[in-house]
Formats: sequence, C-alpha cells, structure tokens
Amino acid sequence: MRVQLFPLALGLLCAVSSPLLAQASFSDQTIPAGVAMTHMEDPALMANPMIAGGAAGDFNRDGWPDLYVIGGGGTPDRLFLNNGDGTFRDEAAAWGLSELHHGSGCSAADFNNDGWLDIYVTSFGPAGQPRQTGQHRLYRNNGNGSFSNVAAAAGVHETTQGMPDGYGSAWGDYDLDGDLDLFVTGWEFTNGGNRLFQNNGDETFTDVTSAAGVFSLSMKGFAPTFADMDGDLYPELIAIADAGTSRYYINNGDGTFTRLQPNPSGFGSLNGMGVAIGDLNDDGLLDFYGTSVYWGPGSGNMVWFNQGDHVYLQDSQNAGVDDGGWGWAPVFLDCNRDGMLDIAETNGWATPPFDVYPSKLFVNQGDGTFSESSQSAGLHHDYQGRGMLNFDYDLDGDQDLVIFANQDDLKLFRNDCPASNGNTLRVTLDTSAHSGLAADGIGTRLKAVFASGQQQIRYMDSRTSYLSQSELAVEFGVGLASQVDELWVQWADGSLTVLGPVAANQSLRVASGLPLQAPQTVSMGTTATVELHGANPGEWVMFLHSFVGPGPGRCKAALGGLCYDMLDPVFFLGSASADPSGVASLPVTIPPNSPEMKVTVQGIVPRGLNGSDSVKSNARVVGIVP
Repeated sequence: MRVQLFPLALGLLCAVSSPLLAQASFSDQTIPAGVAMTHMEDPALMANPMIAGGAAGDFNRDGWPDLYVIGGGGTPDRLFLNNGDGTFRDEAAAWGLSELHHGSGCSAADFNNDGWLDIYVTSFGPAGQPRQTGQHRLYRNNGNGSFSNVAAAAGVHETTQGMPDGYGSAWGDYDLDGDLDLFVTGWEFTNGGNRLFQNNGDETFTDVTSAAGVFSLSMKGFAPTFADMDGDLYPELIAIADAGTSRYYINNGDGTFTRLQPNPSGFGSLNGMGVAIGDLNDDGLLDFYGTSVYWGPGSGNMVWFNQGDHVYLQDSQNAGVDDGGWGWAPVFLDCNRDGMLDIAETNGWATPPFDVYPSKLFVNQGDGTFSESSQSAGLHHDYQGRGMLNFDYDLDGDQDLVIFANQDDLKLFRNDCPASNGNTLRVTLDTSAHSGLAADGIGTRLKAVFASGQQQIRYMDSRTSYLSQSELAVEFGVGLASQVDELWVQWADGSLTVLGPVAANQSLRVASGLPLQAPQTVSMGTTATVELHGANPGEWVMFLHSFVGPGPGRCKAALGGLCYDMLDPVFFLGSASADPSGVASLPVTIPPNSPEMKVTVQGIVPRGLNGSDSVKSNARVVGIVP
C-alpha cells in the first residue's frame, strides 16, 4: 500500500526565490588540489574501453569528503584523503589499497554498520594475469587507517561462474531490515552476471537473485540503483543496461520484486550506460535518467518523469537532454544554488565524432526544459569520460564534480558558483541510534519547506552513476532565503524528524532518534501497543502525542533543550519502564466512539542533570480508523 507521508500539492514545489537563471561556474582544480592521475589499464590484458570510476566519502571520519579512484591495472588505485584546505594526499598504500588489479567500477557504503565507510570494487583480477572470475573486492574499513579485502568471506567476490564480468554496483536496504544489501551488474550477454546479495547482518551475504525474482540472462547491466519510487518506503530496483535490456523491478515488500511490464517507454531502444535519481520537475515525485548514445533525433539519453504508481512520461527530446554524445555517467546536482536539480553528464568513444565530444551540463530552466551550458560554465572536458561523481570537497556549500576518463586524466572541477546566486543547506544523516535504519540514512526522503510555501524534495539513494558513486549527502539550494523554515526527514521506516527553522549556509548532520514501533492504523475500540527500543534497562520512558500532527515542535528546557517533532498542543499519553532488553511498552486503548483521525506519537527518555542528556525517538503518525 502506498503511504504518502509527505502530502504535496502540485505547484507548491518550485525553485526558491533566486536571481533569474543564475549562472553556473566551474574551474579545473585537478593539479592545485593534488589529485592529478591518469587511468591506465594493464598492458598485459586486452584493453577495456568502457571502464574508469571512483567513489567519494569520508573514509577517515574527519568531516571532509575523500576520493577513491580506480587505477585500471596499469597504475595503482588511489585513496585521496582530504586535507581540509582544498588539497588531497594519496594514502592508498598506507591503507592497503595499492595492489595492481583490473578494476572496473566501485561503490561505497557502511555494509556492517560500524560507522566506517567500506568500498566495493568490481574487478577482473590481478594485473599481469588473465581475466578471472571471483575477483571482486569488498574493502572493509577497519577504522584504524586500513582496509581489508573480505569479499570472499562475505560471499560477494563472485557474480558469475562463466565469462569474467562485473561493472556497476549499488547499495540499498531493499528488505528494510537496517543493513545494506548489494546489487552488482554484469554486461556479458547470457552470463547471468547481474546479482542481488542480501546482507545477513554478520558481515556475510546471501545470493538471492533468483529467490527475489530479479534473475536475468539477457540483461547487459551497467548501472543499478535502489530508490522508493512509489512512496511505500520499500525501494525499487532500477538497472540501466545496454542494448535495450534495462529493467525496472517493483519491490513487493516481502523480499521479492516484480518486473514492471510493459517497460517504461524507451527501455527497449535504450543503449543504457548510467543512471541518476531525483525530482527534476519539482512535483514531489522521483524521476530517473538513463544515458545512451545520440545518433540523431529519437535516440540518445532518456528522462522518465514520474506520474505516480510506476507510470512514467519519457520526454528527453522536449526537455533538451537527449544529446549527450556517447553518454556514460550522469549526475543530478543543483549547480547554481537555485533550488532546481540540474544534470551533468560525461561521454566519449574512440570513433568520431565522439572521440572529442564535450561533457554536458544541462541547467534546469524551471519550465520542464534544460539549457546545455557546459562551455559557458567552464566545464571544459572532451576526454574519454566514463565515470562521474559530485561531492562538496571544500565544504563551501556547492557541489563539485570529478570526471574519470578511460586511459586518460582524471579531472576535478570546483564549483565556483558566486555567493550572489544564493544560499545553500548541506545535510548528512546519522542512523547509529536506530538499528532498524540503514547506515548514513540511505532510503531517507527529505523535504525543505519555506515560508512562501515552496518546497524541495531530496532522496538519499546510494548516489550511484556509472561505475562511480557520489558523496552520501544532500544539498538544498535555497536561493535568497536565509533559512529553511521546516526540514522534514522521513526515515526509511516511515518515522519522522522535523526541524526548523534551520539557518542556511551550514553543514547539518541530522541524527535519527531511538526506534519507536507503533501500528500504522488502529481500529476504534481496540488496544494497540507503542514501544520504544534502545533505552537502558529500567529507564523511565514517557510517551507523548499530538492531534495537530508532526512538525518542528516546542523545545523543552527541562529536557536539555530537546525539541519535539510534533506540533502543540502536546499531551502526555503514558509512561513505562524499559525491560531488561531496553524496550518500554505502553498499551493504549482507543475508545469505541473515538473520531476517525491521525495521531502523532513520540517517546522521550529523560536523562542527565536537569534533563541535559535526554533523548527521543522519531515521531510516528498513527491513523484511528473504524
């Protein structure tokens, strides 16, 4: 059943007030930043013209995003750690990542929920040896300045027993159990190399490809992603693939998927390479984008605008984004701080005209169309681009780009968007207090609300593109506004954290509260139980409720300044002491003559002197029904 916890009125979601058609501006900072390197494939092997990629993330947890780059086999991989001053240093050897191997793509996620970002790399094996199966790497971050390859022990080193294969990968919590599952694509036809691995929660995985209903011999997979496209919290699996073989799988919510039939328009002709997810037209629904080869009108990239209930309008030609050359990696970003998502895309192939085809920057015009602005914005790149990612490496509030080229130079483009374009808000997510939520908030939907009624939606998917992954952060361009009046965070379990007002021009880390379990609906005249998990044994827990609804609530001095996630008036519902397992349970009886309504509930654990260390759960909305 579709759960619309973010009710949205068409027309309310639009760009915030900002200078008309704010100009984007990028500059090449590759050499000054210290990340100059050239992708080189192993000369002992047949060259693979389709590979080059990397991943961004804070691998050493110092607050600054770092950069992992696949070398290609002819040069080692790099781990560029951010110095916090606009420069990087390569620490790959010290961290155990310098082995020469024929790597193709990568992704980064905290697969074991220990708070440290790990790296998954698809690989064809050690340099100087024939291509082999079973050579993918899962680099577990040990939290001490080192990685260990645990792929074989985890069961994710091999995706086929046929021809060596493996390209893009993506992380997502498809079963909503709080740990991240993995999908890996394979391109070789009839090779069975597209695989779904379910996380067992003990640093091992189980191949559930067939059991989950996503096995395909015909799919020539390149770029997968998980995203909740219908609002029921369970993420769909979208796999962009070559030769018209892309797949869209609807999550059934029971551990299985159903392939969408008929396919979204254009799937059958798409020579799909890369994927991106986001709300491009500001209607509150997630759209998606697939890159392809542009041979002329009717070919090229495709963009699917979400109409609801898994119905899509493919309209790339009218939107002006179909011509991306021989497209590979796309990235959605707000390049000019106007609140609307733009599209950056890299491309290239060995044959003319694609051998010197410029990378693209499609700037959102706010009317359903985009203007190609790469040259005027300074995004000058006509190398053999393959992977691409965005991250805010200098933490100045706008999104920078990295392009990975096949057997060519990496390029770092700093976003030099002038402050006069407007303000921004950067948000990262902390789910460490809630064992039922995936690490770094993957699967979370965020909504920024402004006093004018304008809204922006962002979704924390795994940020995969083509063989690359962007930083696990979201940024709102807030234009001339000085604050976001309300910031709604809908976690992957449907619970809510609501903040506001939130000042612009800051990097905000939003932490989930403790787990709160409550039924979605309760019938009149019955008893339901509300449970808070994660308290200390014997701790007193109070439960509160509001008939008004969720929102940025009152902050209580008696609770150390803790703020409710629901609106006044807030009433006491009851209290309970936590049992030895840390669970506080409160039975609540609904009167038989209760009106049909929605009630917001939240748990509070008072702690510390004068409540200074008090903690809360997220808020939940419960429907009272006949």
